[in-house]
Amino acid sequence: MKTDSSMFIAPSIVHHLMVANGYTSVLKGVPYNESNLGEAKWLVRMFNKCTLSDIRVRYRGKRLSHPNHTLKSEATHFDVYVKGG
Repeated sequence: MKTDSSMFIAPSIVHHLMVANGYTSVLKGVPYNESNLGEAKWLVRMFNKCTLSDIRVRYRGKRLSHPNHTLKSEATHFDVYVKGG
């Protein structure tokens, strides 16, 4: 993953940015893998001009280990939120 402005952003990440319109999350329903997670955090930081500490990730998928939340290791998708947004 590059950290400069010439970074290639996967079309799927851009699609999920557009789908999240009207939600409190910035990105919603992005398929989980480390590459998508890194690109999503980078995109949100550049788009919202915020720091990593302002970004929250909510993992989605089957709740196998705990009834109240999905663990990162069990995630199939994720949503990205910005603090205060």
